[in-house]
Amino acid sequence: MKRLMPVLIAVLTVCAVLLLPGRVLAVDYDIEESTIDAQADENGRVFVTEHHTYSFSGKFNGITRLLVPKTGTDIIDFSANEGGRELRTEKDGDLYKVHRNGKSETVTVEMRYTIMDAIVMHEDGAEFHWPFFDDRNESDYDKMTITIRPPAASSGTEALGYDALSKTERVEPDGAVAFGPVRVPSGSNGDIRVVFDSKLFPALTSSGGTIRDKLAAERKRIADEAAAAQKRHEQAVTAGNVALPAAGAVLLFILVKEWMIARRKKDEARRETDAGRLTVPDGPLSMPAVLQFVEPAGAASPEWLSAALLDLIRKGLVTQVSDEMFERTDNVPAHRHEQILLNLLFGELADAEGRFDLGELPEMTKSEKMADRYEEGLAKWFGAVNDESKETGFREKRTGAATLLSAIGIFLIGLSVYFGIAGAFVHLAVAIVLTIALFATALFLKPLTREGHRIRTGWKAFSEQFDQLDPGDWQALPKDDRLRGYIYAVGSKNKHLGSQFEQFGAARRQRFAGPGLYADPFIMSHSFSLASANASTYSSSTAAGSVGGGGGGTGGGGGGSGAF
Repeated sequence: MKRLMPVLIAVLTVCAVLLLPGRVLAVDYDIEESTIDAQADENGRVFVTEHHTYSFSGKFNGITRLLVPKTGTDIIDFSANEGGRELRTEKDGDLYKVHRNGKSETVTVEMRYTIMDAIVMHEDGAEFHWPFFDDRNESDYDKMTITIRPPAASSGTEALGYDALSKTERVEPDGAVAFGPVRVPSGSNGDIRVVFDSKLFPALTSSGGTIRDKLAAERKRIADEAAAAQKRHEQAVTAGNVALPAAGAVLLFILVKEWMIARRKKDEARRETDAGRLTVPDGPLSMPAVLQFVEPAGAASPEWLSAALLDLIRKGLVTQVSDEMFERTDNVPAHRHEQILLNLLFGELADAEGRFDLGELPEMTKSEKMADRYEEGLAKWFGAVNDESKETGFREKRTGAATLLSAIGIFLIGLSVYFGIAGAFVHLAVAIVLTIALFATALFLKPLTREGHRIRTGWKAFSEQFDQLDPGDWQALPKDDRLRGYIYAVGSKNKHLGSQFEQFGAARRQRFAGPGLYADPFIMSHSFSLASANASTYSSSTAAGSVGGGGGGTGGGGGGSGAF
């Protein structure tokens, strides 16, 4: 359980980050209110006046308006002002920039432009179908109102709003149509469709066909889709109310069962450990692998490296020439990580005589070349230590439980897609979290065996006893136990290591640790710590990134708002 929780937290954090909006604003602002007033004339032109109220936090240089005309139309005569004062504008393709700098203030900008050939004549009415914004819009409109006005009073006006503007249309007594006010999230489409009396546009020629029956069909289609969506939503909620608690119950049952089994094994291991007698656990692991098994970590600490070097001395693979000088012997290492560390210390970092000088290590890692080699070597070494720790057979496989959890997770993936389509977003969020938990549990459900608990509990008990060591009790232990116990205390940064080291004194240091093992652990760890810091500073690194986007409303038109 302790191993599983950090993984679950990390995965959930990554998911939270991935679900954040992709837009990263260079300027911090909110668009508090937007009004769009579009006046049609008898020649089929539409004169648009927009007011956008921005609330800025921090410095800004102006605002932007993306205006993408539909196929067959054109946008001309764009201008902007604030309180009647003309503002400088520039056009880059379909993006208009309005220059108005300032800092932490609320600004209302008026924009004007004309849409040419905006009205399409049919046999039974004149249609204005337009996207004032679409999914390319990068900003939220907190309050959006759109009003479309005919050239003169119209008694036969019909209207329809799509997506973000759906069901917001309202026909005024004079035949004008208002959409909203409504909040429009970024990335939303929102086409508007208005039909006026044909007689109001005498200069236009009919393109043939009717429009009002199409509008009626669109209303029916939207109503049918809304009814079907509501039915899907209700069905999805019902399915989720059954499936999600059932999946959660299975996961909880397995976790509780495994916790109870692990607790029983721990209790048995504690009973086997005699707290009143100093013991050093035996086992097949090298000391670096013991440290990783008992106290799992994500990277090698300076203390671990000190312990690893001491373990090489214990095994006769290295001899200590002086306080900071070491030589390699002809003995063959038993583990791959030992060979990697020997190659690093007595190959890459060796002096001209093939010896490793711990005192020179910090200075050597100030070179970019050596810093890279040092970090690469330690990464390989730590990976190999992990491999030995995992290959011990101290963990059990739960194939049946893992298969069950994975199958439920796969089922929830399909159900999550259904939740998303049906708009059951609360159930979707729960399903995503539960799916991650199911797969993470299936992947990492590898509980310790009885022997694994014995080893881990034994070393933790030894660590607790270390502060009460008596020289007589220590010398009564076998030589190899003394060496392994001392190395574990060094690698685990035992808080009593300093007092014990000083208590036995420099003169009896060799007697405390064991023959051939008299290196000062604090000097060793200090050198490795400086080397790691230097390697991080002087090693080479690279970074990269990319961005992209696209979209469109009816007829390829659309737009949006922003700031710079």
